[in-house]
Amino acid sequence: MTSIALPDDKEASLWLEQIAKKLGAGLPRKFPLFQRINNHLHAPAWLGQGSDDPLTLIYHHQVDVFERGRLVWGNLVQAHSLLFSPGGGNHPMVVVYQLDPPVLQTFARGLRVAETLFELRRRQVDHPAGARLADMLNDEHRHYFQVTVPASVLPSPDAGRQFACSTLVLHREHLPVGYLVVNWFPLLIQTHRPFAGVVVPHWYWPDAMVERWYQTDEAHFHEADA
Repeated sequence: MTSIALPDDKEASLWLEQIAKKLGAGLPRKFPLFQRINNHLHAPAWLGQGSDDPLTLIYHHQVDVFERGRLVWGNLVQAHSLLFSPGGGNHPMVVVYQLDPPVLQTFARGLRVAETLFELRRRQVDHPAGARLADMLNDEHRHYFQVTVPASVLPSPDAGRQFACSTLVLHREHLPVGYLVVNWFPLLIQTHRPFAGVVVPHWYWPDAMVERWYQTDEAHFHEADA
């Protein structure tokens, strides 16, 4: 995945503050009618009516997610292959995010843990909790919300921190370019069961963050054309 000029912790923290301001102060958040219409998610056809897939809970709880969800940085662990190119519908992806209080969170930690979890799928894991998580990540048909990342698999710089993995459905219309060009994005996650979550739509992002996505997309285009 193409990457240019990753935000540092200070810039990432500022962006999250700006997103929080655009979403609105206080809980529950209040959205004008046009924003409620724009925010509304339609379940993809592949989920099917009456499906018992946990991902259906995203659509049942989406109002609560937008009104009361906790704003955090999310980092991509893995995603359906179609999400890395334009078109192709909305599909699942696995993300990781930090559960610690904001004062203990850093942008760099999320990137590091996401990379560790991606590699975990291909490793022999001796610790039972880590092995269970590796099995979950390797089962692309298994969907789940807020599975705690065992301390045994965290990188040493992140020992003592708390992270969780969730499966989300990526709605392309929520991204500036319509597909994944970087592995970081803001999330809203329920603070109670079922812990459903969504990517914060790009119309709540600060201009500098949107521009960073466009720059990365352009670099990706030129790289592919070379």
